[in-house]
Amino acid sequence: MNYKRKANIALGISLILFCVSVILRYFYRDIFIFKLMIFVSEASLVGGIADWFAVTALFTKPLGFPYHTEIIPRNRQSIINSTAGLVETDLLSKETLKKQIDKISVVEYIFKYVQDNKDIKAAVVKKILDYIYEKNIDKIAEYIENIIKEEGKNINLSDRFKAFIENEFAYENRVIWAQNFLNKLSEEEGDKKILAFSKRILASKDEGSSFSLQSLLSKLNISVAEDLRDLIKSQLEKILTDLMSEDSIISEACKNNIIKTIEMVELSPASIEEWKADLLEKTDFKPIIKSQLPSLINEAIISNLLEKIWDYLKESKSIKTAIDNGVREIIYSILEKKHSVIGSIAKDTLNSFTDEKLNKFIEDKAGEDLQWIRINGSVLGGCIGLVLFVFLNLVYEPYVVPIIRGLLF
Repeated sequence: MNYKRKANIALGISLILFCVSVILRYFYRDIFIFKLMIFVSEASLVGGIADWFAVTALFTKPLGFPYHTEIIPRNRQSIINSTAGLVETDLLSKETLKKQIDKISVVEYIFKYVQDNKDIKAAVVKKILDYIYEKNIDKIAEYIENIIKEEGKNINLSDRFKAFIENEFAYENRVIWAQNFLNKLSEEEGDKKILAFSKRILASKDEGSSFSLQSLLSKLNISVAEDLRDLIKSQLEKILTDLMSEDSIISEACKNNIIKTIEMVELSPASIEEWKADLLEKTDFKPIIKSQLPSLINEAIISNLLEKIWDYLKESKSIKTAIDNGVREIIYSILEKKHSVIGSIAKDTLNSFTDEKLNKFIEDKAGEDLQWIRINGSVLGGCIGLVLFVFLNLVYEPYVVPIIRGLLF
């Protein structure tokens, strides 16, 4: 049951009580209780009707009464302008909005939103990968190629080549190579290859040669391929073992030969740099870069990178403060330029209302309180009527009237 219906019921009850009281007063004119009933119900009815008229007059013409009625429709423009001004200058003034904005931490809202929505990270990763591979992979490959070529021009390749030979190939790579060779010698496949090679040597002839390999092998008591295989393996293992020792004669000889090579490189660095420049100029690195990008930029890497950035942001108070301040400055700037839009929006919205819609809008917001005025009018009118009746009949008539008569007559 809405309050308007309650107010109508209260007014109806007052009317019914008044009618009943009139009838009873007619038949029982001198009975005190019926005098009281008609007095109270009359006061209640008058109060209810008066307040009904006052509330109804705000919106329409009660009983067609034209004077000072339809107050809201008649004054709609003034009401709209006042409401828009109230919203713009008081309720949502610049100072009020800034105070509310100062209480808000945009970063905390972002953190909470991301934490509550676990699928955001996957969506961001997908958008980044889509941006790279579907729209900009050629641009990215070209960008990286330009970096490679620009940085390549600043690299002294002859010095790098020398450092590579001295620091890597001269000993460390040589040891690795020798160790790998030894491992292959110990394998069955390596054994078979040396045996096949030994058989070919024993089957060969030395016709027309001043050096007889067959006579050398006979002096070494080697007549079968297996013996030659064992000899070759043992000598290779010895050489490779010595090569792995930095202080051995073979290792020293190898080192001296490499140093000679390095010295030759130093004699013509210009030719190396010219070759490098020509290589950088003519080589198209983009296909190579595009083929390697999926291994360098993939979902796992982007996800891990975002996770690290996110953790850093959460722990960095200075960055969070900077972001909040930056967002506030943007909002303040917009507020200074566009604050009047708030009043304009309120005014345009209210102006779009018809009189009926405006009445309904106000009734929806304040209708309950207005109908309570009507209910209070009926109740309060009855209470005042009761007080007046008691005063007139129990105080004024028996006590005050005799005093007045005595004074006058």
